[in-house]
Amino acid sequence: MKIFALVNNHPQQCAPGPLAEGPLVWDMLPDSCLLRSGNILFLPDLTHRYEAVPTLAVKIGRLGKSVAPRFAYRYVAEVTVALHIRDLTRLDALREAGLPWSMSWGFDRSLVTGNFVPADDFAALDDMKVDVTDTVSRTVADSLGMTIDLPHVIEAVSRDNTLKNGDLILPSLAPSGLVLQPGQLLSASLDGYPLLEVKIK
Repeated sequence: MKIFALVNNHPQQCAPGPLAEGPLVWDMLPDSCLLRSGNILFLPDLTHRYEAVPTLAVKIGRLGKSVAPRFAYRYVAEVTVALHIRDLTRLDALREAGLPWSMSWGFDRSLVTGNFVPADDFAALDDMKVDVTDTVSRTVADSLGMTIDLPHVIEAVSRDNTLKNGDLILPSLAPSGLVLQPGQLLSASLDGYPLLEVKIK
């Protein structure tokens, strides 16, 4: 199983700069980073700062290589909302040292996924809305817009990587998210569908 996390495809991420120039860029996350909805998220180091970035998660349902955009939706089986957990303390240190950032967001249980539902349940996968609510009743409403639409994301990813059943694509990661702290209970919905709940400890 492969997880592709696009890091330069969110509208807020596309201000002039290195990430906004050139082709799409993605990180490959290990499958050990997955945490299913309903489980407890234990923050690895309570002295560090963490945030949760809401994103669409697209599950691939068939084998494909160099998928043309007009056929891309045939490869999307299911979708859900996900929370990508970032260790901001480690991220700052990696940035300062000029090192790759993946250690700050590819650790165990750093991707909380909601319950997957058929992609056909949604009219438009390129511009969806996620609502994240925590225990202090703060709601984060975010449009999961993409600078490059999902069919062309699938085309780009499949050009160099064979897509297989169960692979996940996170097509649009925002540059920032909701600050985490122990004791929170987060719930998230995708276009009004409640799909995810996780307790933070």
